[in-house]
Amino acid sequence: MKNLRNLAILGAVLVASASFASATTMSGEINFSGEGGLSGADHSLLTLTLLNNIADVATASGSFSAFPTTPGFLQPVTVTAFTSPTLPTTLFTTTYNGVMVWFDPIATGFISSDINASGSSELIGGYLYETGYTTTYEVLDITATANGSSFTADVLASPLPELSSLILLGTGLVGASALFFRKQRRIV
Repeated sequence: MKNLRNLAILGAVLVASASFASATTMSGEINFSGEGGLSGADHSLLTLTLLNNIADVATASGSFSAFPTTPGFLQPVTVTAFTSPTLPTTLFTTTYNGVMVWFDPIATGFISSDINASGSSELIGGYLYETGYTTTYEVLDITATANGSSFTADVLASPLPELSSLILLGTGLVGASALFFRKQRRIV
């Protein structure tokens, strides 16, 4: 009976603390395209040039699904031109119905670049933000056509458990194992 009481107390503590550990994580993909291109040498630094600073959201899934992707009603995205490794503070930003998404590259965010006959590509690491969601580290993939007239950028948000959720799980496992071993010791 005493073990049942202890288990009930542990369960109540875990349920009560779960509200403090809850956070909404981003998931899904946001992809946009615009006029411009990447130039430079293979496996070195690239320059993103833009014909204008506006691109359009082409794919928005998961937590980004609020952004319109219907042709003719595309959501504009403000993009900042750059020459790596000097990246802008904010690489892109878009807002729709009060929801804002933006990507801030980190100082060491340049990961790799590739240029070949079909076009060019650059991977940049940084923090992806969305109103109402937990910030996550993601990789932005910018791809341009060989003639440099258009580019696409893609970020895939992978949901990861946040630290407080992992700590909550760990303390629950420690508490449950302590009860189990205490019970085992009494039996022997």
